[in-house]
Amino acid sequence: MLRDKLKEIVELVALVPERFQERCFEMLLKEAIEGHKPAQDPDKGTAQTNPKGGASKKDPAAKPEDPDPLDPEKKLENKVTGQGDIAFVDLHMKARRFLEKNGISIEKLNDLFYKENGEILPLVEDYGTTKVSETQIRIAMFQALLAGLKEGEFATTVESVRTECKDRKSYDPNNFSAIFKNKAGLFDFGTFTKETTDLRLSEDGKKELAAFIKTLK
Repeated sequence: MLRDKLKEIVELVALVPERFQERCFEMLLKEAIEGHKPAQDPDKGTAQTNPKGGASKKDPAAKPEDPDPLDPEKKLENKVTGQGDIAFVDLHMKARRFLEKNGISIEKLNDLFYKENGEILPLVEDYGTTKVSETQIRIAMFQALLAGLKEGEFATTVESVRTECKDRKSYDPNNFSAIFKNKAGLFDFGTFTKETTDLRLSEDGKKELAAFIKTLK
């Protein structure tokens, strides 16, 4: 029945990223309606039912049906099932408050991150500086942001920052500790020492993070 088909369409559309849902629904609904139309005259090139109960035949001149009636965007989306935009409901409450307090839109956040199978992942590849000291601090802030979106705690670890600095060829082993000491006000560790393992943003650090986010593209 068409009612059952409609229910199936609604369930399928719910699996598609929000920006494609309307288009996907229209295409699937059109297909369902066309499928429930009665067969036309054979002269018009459509299939007819054999009145004696045999197999139906198609006009040889008729074009073969498209095996996938969905548009190219939907076909591409099928290849990356589970990927989509982030919504406010995906974020921890503390992260929502941080965004609202600092005037950061969900659209801006979706320029920096995406969601795949329920996991928030970064899109950013360039932190907008070539200075080693700035890169190190921005890595720390961005890692803290990602943690904040998921868990509400804007924090990361020294080793995690060190690892990414090395990956980005921005690691200065002689000044790594000194850079954090010079920017101690952005974190709540007090004084950076060899025993410091966690990096949690202070209120000033969150303000700096908000300003940093707005510069990213």
